[in-house]
Amino acid sequence: PRTGRACDAMLRLPRGRRYHNDEELQLPGDDEPRKQGRYATRPAPALFWAALAVALCALVAYGEWGSFQMALRWRCAPPAGRPQNSPLFVMLGDPQLEEYNRFWVFSEKLRSSIKLIFQMHMRRSYRLLLDVFEPIAVFRLGDFLDIGRNLRERQYAAAMERMDWVMEPRAGVAVYNVCGNHDVGLGGYSGHKRAYDLYKRYFGKLNYHVVVQNVSFIGICAPLFDYTDPAEQQRLLQTLAAQHHESCCTHGPPVLLTHVPLRRPNYTDCGPLNRNGPILDRRTKTYTNMESAEVTATLLNGLRPSLVMSADNHDFCTHTHAGYDTVEHTIGTFSATGGVPRASFIVGYFAPYALPPLRFNACFLPAEVGILCVYGAAVLLSLLAAVLASGRTWGTLARWACCVGLACAAYLAFLCVDM
Repeated sequence: PRTGRACDAMLRLPRGRRYHNDEELQLPGDDEPRKQGRYATRPAPALFWAALAVALCALVAYGEWGSFQMALRWRCAPPAGRPQNSPLFVMLGDPQLEEYNRFWVFSEKLRSSIKLIFQMHMRRSYRLLLDVFEPIAVFRLGDFLDIGRNLRERQYAAAMERMDWVMEPRAGVAVYNVCGNHDVGLGGYSGHKRAYDLYKRYFGKLNYHVVVQNVSFIGICAPLFDYTDPAEQQRLLQTLAAQHHESCCTHGPPVLLTHVPLRRPNYTDCGPLNRNGPILDRRTKTYTNMESAEVTATLLNGLRPSLVMSADNHDFCTHTHAGYDTVEHTIGTFSATGGVPRASFIVGYFAPYALPPLRFNACFLPAEVGILCVYGAAVLLSLLAAVLASGRTWGTLARWACCVGLACAAYLAFLCVDM
């Protein structure tokens, strides 16, 4: 047949003869005869295998190093107009470490390995953002541990060791926290006494006032405040407002930090950075999307904040509360497994003599789940290319496995750097 003659001509073999699996074929330049498939094919040259190995390793290098450098050094920057030598801050939310129930795989070891990989990526992102921006303060808006409300003391201590490893404390960087529903649960202090006590031991006060760079911040434990008696709510807000007014170096209204967003109408537009749609009013035993209308009015009337910063929704949302002219910014999640394509945070500077007193930009981290999917697709495509270039033989499979093995070694090397 014509196809057979074409193959014979390309290989310079006697015309018309076919070589089957049980026959041996000696090609020009070969020292020993070799087994071939149904039709004789020339093995791929060494340059092909070297190029394949380099391509796979380069892909891993970009995914594990280049994409993070590009996201934080080139595509992320404080807002324009920053005064020279003005200190920066970073604000993030919903890291949700120790995610026992996120990875639905049968093997416990595989589940633990996947969880460790994502936590190592978070550690890499946190360390790099501290290195790049050198902030003087980090504000963390709750949901630190995925099931912190259910952990016992020994489990909580182990989880906090992992938390301090992922978000390693650094000298000269102050950290301010507000609690979330994953940390203490919903339903008031009496129903989750152990969770509240453990939170206060490891993270600090539930409600507080602090001044940073002449900007006044008031942190509210939203899950507890929502279930507090109204009279007690008023006393708490009066105490915090008095601390704000007594601070001698404070200029302008305070910035309210809360984990749960304040009330707004359903289907309110969230702005151009939103990827998952508007915030809807949903409430379960362990989760609430927004505060009640009564609590929202109590907070806005009692504190009169110039700006509200919240989290919980895992996505960005900007809303102006009607009647108060107070803008609320809900920030995205810092976790790559938080239901959004890319984890995120905000970086900005303090502007104590202006309104609002914080100026910031949103920053997005690499799409870690997408990068892992690209790795898997690259492995399959490399196998297809190897088969097309060198035929379906055991030698082809062995050479391809060596190339993939080198890429895996490079991947493990980048992970070890983050240890």
